Amino acid sequence: MQSHKQTNLIVISAPHRFDLRANSCVNKEVSVYNNKSRKLLKPCDNARILEVDSQRESFTRHGLHMNKNGKERMAKKQH
Repeated sequence: MQSHKQTNLIVISAPHRFDLRANSCVNKEVSVYNNKSRKLLKPCDNARILEVDSQRESFTRHGLHMNKNGKERMAKKQH
């Protein structure tokens, strides 16, 4: 980010995995990653984090991928 100060950056948070248990090691690591990303990007004026919708109904039945409605909501989000 230091080398791209003239460029606006949008970083998308990692999504919760609904195909796994809420307390799975993967979902814990997703939370750690997202927290570290927020902390790292906080002082950067040219970077914003776009938070992935964490509502279950935004994902397919198996819970891994976003469904059509979830993708549309993400596309309409503003930082």
